[in-house]
Amino acid sequence: MIIEFLVDDVDVVYENLTGFVEDFVNEPTTMPWGNRALLFRDPDGNLVNFFTPVTPAAIEKFHRPRGVPVKAKIRASADGRTYGGA
Repeated sequence: MIIEFLVDDVDVVYENLTGFVEDFVNEPTTMPWGNRALLFRDPDGNLVNFFTPVTPAAIEKFHRPRGVPVKAKIRASADGRTYGGA
């Protein structure tokens, strides 16, 4: 399962998690599609991804007016089913 969160600054999230998270899969990295992301495993083995759009195309894709909540996506990649919000 992968749980994804859109955040304002993934580097700040990383700094806040350092010392609490034991299993970082990737430290903050800018991905080819324009998001800066970090990935870690929670104690149950689930992958958790925090990301911040950083390129103009990614920022445009994830743009939302102030005050409009973002729904967290939870998906299970092993069996292809989707769980949680969309």
